Amino acid sequence: METLQSNSVSEKKQPKRLNRVLLGVVWGLSILLTAVVTVAVLLFSGKEETTILREAMEIIRSNFYFYEKESDTLVDGAIAGMTKSLNDTYSQYYSAEEYAELTKSNSGYYTGIGIVLQQRDVGQFEIIQVYPGTPAEEAGLLSGDRVTELNGVKADGLDLGTFLNAMHAEDGGRNEMLVLRDGTELSFTVTAREIYAPTVTYRMQTDSIGYLHLNGFRGDCVTEVKEAIEALREQGMQSLIFDVRDNPGGSLYDVCDIADLFLPKGLVITSLRSRTDRQKDYKTEQEGYVFPMVLLVNENSASASELLSGALRDHDRAHLIGTRTFGKGIVQSYFPVAGTGGYIKITTEAYYTPSGVCIQGEGIEPDETVENPENARMYAAANIPLELDLQLQKAIAYLSENAAA
Repeated sequence: METLQSNSVSEKKQPKRLNRVLLGVVWGLSILLTAVVTVAVLLFSGKEETTILREAMEIIRSNFYFYEKESDTLVDGAIAGMTKSLNDTYSQYYSAEEYAELTKSNSGYYTGIGIVLQQRDVGQFEIIQVYPGTPAEEAGLLSGDRVTELNGVKADGLDLGTFLNAMHAEDGGRNEMLVLRDGTELSFTVTAREIYAPTVTYRMQTDSIGYLHLNGFRGDCVTEVKEAIEALREQGMQSLIFDVRDNPGGSLYDVCDIADLFLPKGLVITSLRSRTDRQKDYKTEQEGYVFPMVLLVNENSASASELLSGALRDHDRAHLIGTRTFGKGIVQSYFPVAGTGGYIKITTEAYYTPSGVCIQGEGIEPDETVENPENARMYAAANIPLELDLQLQKAIAYLSENAAA
């Protein structure tokens, strides 16, 4: 797959919920405090600590053989070191440049050609999705095309990561590709540019059962989910399989808006609690759809995906099928560092399901545990062949029986 991060910092819109602010997460959920906090450079609480650090920095600047004043990164490095010393997987410092890139990627935009490439076997790479309005679609690439050569690098014997190293993914990067389509070798030239990567894949699974996969709570995911549901209803959908397998999480506000689509008004979606026991409840703000629903989950369904799973399960709104979820029930907040333009992300809160459970380190056990075979792992969740996708088969059977009842 082309490089696409699943963070959720986004400036795409002003959220509808009261007192909303910019929110982001890497592998999961995070929020900015409603009162924007300016963090002093280096975050030192006392003069002695400031003096010690300045002394260390002066030693480096005066004696380091390769030191260059024009590219001094000591302050950024010091802050990064402090966050690393917390021994928290999710705490991190982003320089101004890194934060700008994070914000861009979590808006759903990235630079590339607009395909999802999947490895079927060593040296065999198939395009499983072509995003609309992208260079790949404009060039004529299709789902099902097998890429055999990329910029002179043959696919034979390579893994996916090594093969994609040949991609010229920078803006304006020209890519020469050879693909096999129905036994015929075709040549394409595709030039990379900034594109939007959709979060939703949907289709009618049967005459009455719709299927929707959400790959992350980022970008315009709320609008995409709404549009997909309406499109499925127009095609005759009476029940829905909502798939969050391999969904690493994202925006708190996006997941609350999506929960709004399926739950009655006024119900608690989640509660956030800080170290001081301060609690904030997030509740539904509208009446949601009432059709039968299955939620597909797996061990890579994390954070915001688990928050949605907990809310739908606790309110008896969806039947959960799959495997135990990842187990990330903590929240990270971003704090601006005025002197560098960067941001510190640290764990500030834990979230709880409506029944009062924090799933940190535990995950959510589905109503029905179904394991997919090992060879299903080589496919993206939304593209697993039905004969291999035992979880999807179980979901279809459950909704079919439920509708019949």
